[in-house]
Amino acid sequence: WALCQLKINHPRLLEKVAEDLSNPQKSKDLTAGYMARIAWVYRMCQHWDLVSDTLLPMIRASSAEFRAGDFARLAQALPEEKQTLTRVAQNLRGGLGDMGRKDFLMYLLGLVHGEVLEDRPDAGQDFGEITGACLNYIREDQDNFKRDEVQRIVYLLH
Repeated sequence: WALCQLKINHPRLLEKVAEDLSNPQKSKDLTAGYMARIAWVYRMCQHWDLVSDTLLPMIRASSAEFRAGDFARLAQALPEEKQTLTRVAQNLRGGLGDMGRKDFLMYLLGLVHGEVLEDRPDAGQDFGEITGACLNYIREDQDNFKRDEVQRIVYLLH
């Protein structure tokens, strides 16, 4: 992850880690957070093909275990996985009322990057479940949002 942040691509290291991930004994206890981080790193380093066959089934099977930050990483790394992202978003929506603002912002980031937010189908109808839940969260907590958090939401949605 650190090498990826520094924009250093180390193919031999990525190949070695991919080898370890393909070993069921070594990868069976991976947490959802690590799966999201691995997907993000391999996608950013342009080596997703090394781990996709191994990692995608594990991510799909663990959709109920991802937290808001993990979801944001997954959405950035795997925007084409709409069904998986929607399932994770639905799972997280249930705990939206208990999320702090930081987690909510990460959740919203994941929704936007993963294109999971539903459009309003008709001007006379309500928003979809996820969009409506996010709007309710913002409405209920509107007095507690700080200026920079509001700016982040505006920039994200713009």
